[in-house]
Amino acid sequence: FVTSKNSDSDLIAELNEAIVSVTEADPYFQTTLNEKYFAPASRTFVLSDKEEAYIEQAGVLRVGVMSSQPPFQYKDEKTGALKGIGVDLLRDISKTTGLQLAMVEASSWEELYTKAKNGQVDLIAGMPYDYTTARERDLAMSRPYLSSPYTLLMHEEMSEDSIQGKRLALSRTSTYDGYFVGTAVPYDSVDACIRAVNRREADYTYVDTYTAQYYLNLPSFEELKMVPQTYTSYRICFGVVKQGDHILLGLLNKSVLSMDSDDLQSVIYQNIVHKADFSVEYFIQKNPIPVLAAAGCVFLL
Repeated sequence: FVTSKNSDSDLIAELNEAIVSVTEADPYFQTTLNEKYFAPASRTFVLSDKEEAYIEQAGVLRVGVMSSQPPFQYKDEKTGALKGIGVDLLRDISKTTGLQLAMVEASSWEELYTKAKNGQVDLIAGMPYDYTTARERDLAMSRPYLSSPYTLLMHEEMSEDSIQGKRLALSRTSTYDGYFVGTAVPYDSVDACIRAVNRREADYTYVDTYTAQYYLNLPSFEELKMVPQTYTSYRICFGVVKQGDHILLGLLNKSVLSMDSDDLQSVIYQNIVHKADFSVEYFIQKNPIPVLAAAGCVFLL
């Protein structure tokens, strides 16, 4: 910014302080501006000599994975394998860079953050892109690899105009500390919140659209509906233990920037859409009224 020589010198000082504040709030803001107006991000991934040397001596990096945060990171109930959008992206990054990764399961956010604090994991497959959380947990954040709008999740017969005074299922790890139109009921995870709404123990909850779509694609959650919200989108990133080498964070950022949008969408789709195995239980869940009518006919006969 430029001012005239006759302007108050304090103005320049205030502008400089403002720029520093913006940088502290969003370290990637200036990089984003540069990419937007001068040099669009390159999709070509090339390792530097330092990065190649780091990969050769890094050994196996331990990745903390939450077992109950679908579709971002979760444990498959049938196979017991850890999977999710963040896990699949890291595996792709491993193939591209040559980094060796080993998945370490954690059953809750608190356990995951404790493992990071105790040096039991080197990075986290998915954490909220939130500076307060990163500072409190002493973690460095990569560039966000996914952004998803928030949505209100409730039973289909309810109206979004009727949530005043109703029970809001809220995760204990939520960073929101503002005003609630309903009564907040704490639960251990987003998964527990959604299941509480489905069981009618709570009336509604707020989740990102990808998470909502994952559950709505399951037959047992078909009675829930989404109501789009205008809040700031939920962003998720890789978390890196700060004691680790800064080159790892740089590798992750470079990988995120070089991701192909079609490949990313394919990973998202694979983790949101369920391949339902046909069974009597599944058929009954999908067609409850015809099944009851048929059973009633058989009983009458």
